[in-house]
Amino acid sequence: MDTNKLLLRQIKKHLTEDVIESTPGLSAFIDSVNESYINFNHDIELNERAFNIAEMEYEEINQKLNSEKETIERGIKRLSNMIRAIAPEFDLTRIDNQDDLLFIAGMLEEQVKKRKQVEKQLKVAIDKEIAASNIKSEFLATISHEIRSPLNVITSLSHILLAENHLKEQEENLEILKIASNSLMMLINDVLDFSKIESGKLELKKYSFDLHSLLKDILKGSKPLAKGKRLKFKLNLSDDLPRMVYSDSLRIKQILVNLISNALKFTEEGSVNLNVKLISEIKDSYLIQFEVTDTGIGIPENKLKEIFSEFYQVAKKHSRNGTGLGLSISKHLLNLLNSEIMVDSKEGIGSKFFFKIYLEKGEQIDINEEDSKTAESLFGMSILIVDDMAFNRIVIEKMLKKWNLKLDFAEHGIEAVEKVRQKNYDLVLMDVHMPKMDGIEATKTIRAFNQDTFIVALTASSDEKTKERVFEAGMNNFITKPIIPNELHKIIKSRSKSQQLIF
Repeated sequence: MDTNKLLLRQIKKHLTEDVIESTPGLSAFIDSVNESYINFNHDIELNERAFNIAEMEYEEINQKLNSEKETIERGIKRLSNMIRAIAPEFDLTRIDNQDDLLFIAGMLEEQVKKRKQVEKQLKVAIDKEIAASNIKSEFLATISHEIRSPLNVITSLSHILLAENHLKEQEENLEILKIASNSLMMLINDVLDFSKIESGKLELKKYSFDLHSLLKDILKGSKPLAKGKRLKFKLNLSDDLPRMVYSDSLRIKQILVNLISNALKFTEEGSVNLNVKLISEIKDSYLIQFEVTDTGIGIPENKLKEIFSEFYQVAKKHSRNGTGLGLSISKHLLNLLNSEIMVDSKEGIGSKFFFKIYLEKGEQIDINEEDSKTAESLFGMSILIVDDMAFNRIVIEKMLKKWNLKLDFAEHGIEAVEKVRQKNYDLVLMDVHMPKMDGIEATKTIRAFNQDTFIVALTASSDEKTKERVFEAGMNNFITKPIIPNELHKIIKSRSKSQQLIF
């Protein structure tokens, strides 16, 4: 056993080894004292160690408490923020000084319940709005069909009468009839397109077309209105303007017709010009600028931004000349075509509306500018005309009989199916909307026993959904009302050529 240092110094100071050895029991006493020293030192060491351990534990506990406090504070702040987000109007002073998380959580739960009630009410309102929108769409689809049906007859008859022999003095009246019916059709289309734009259902349909022919058709259709107002209307094309392009020709024509119609309406003297030029050409596209200029009333500078708003009209005295939808629809259509309409105008001097648009290069197709007056005979082909309205059948018959075709008629789908069972037709013109059995069901029924007969859909609806339905039913082509004689002639002629190739 090691002797304690303090005890060892005392022994060496007062006792020698001889005295220790000669004194009985002294060694045992010294050992007992030494053991007491050792136990004392051990107790001191234990106490110091225990103190250090207690201090460490306290520090750890203190850190944990501080951490929990910070967590609680963060929780309170997060819950407060959540309440702010859910209920901005809530008085947060009621909870900012609260340390009770359960109280704050209860307040949050109360606000969440209120928000869920609001969301439930909002969902009911949205469902009602969707239902109302669907009813509106169905109504527009129905009313457009009902309006377009008689209007199609008027428009088609104007084409037929102009193509037939007529007195010279009747020509102007027939042209006016054609212009008026086309204007009414454009007005109806504008209203329907506006509805589609509102619901986000307006889609583009792109294909190759002859740009020169499109522009000449616009010139031909707009000249009578210009002539009626004694205005000069001119089409100016750059020499390098391409012919075959790929885009939505219907929408491009609609935009230009709207701009030209506006220019003619608001111009009392002078001229209106449509200028089209090639800006640049890249690998697969042309950048083309379309420009409509007039010498009309002009637009005040402070009104230039407003003219593209729905139903807006610059001059109230001209309010009977349109709905105020044309420019708004043109703007939306150009957005779909990745372009933007621009305007320069001076009040009392005139206006220029223009836009630049990339048109893809189109496939080369046969360019045929024949007029319906000189359309060739299609002698011998057998055609079945299916339409529930008698005047539609009469109009189509007038179109077709001058091409020396063999014609049969059916008033509804059931009758059409029976006639196709009994006879082989070269082509069937099938109206889509009919009582008893519509054109879609009739075509499906025919396709169950006949895959060869060429069926062309006739409908006033030009939306993509209708087109998808007719092609899914098994129809081979699609033509919209009012029927343009040239378009119908081309479809029948293409079928005549295919028949010649087969035989």
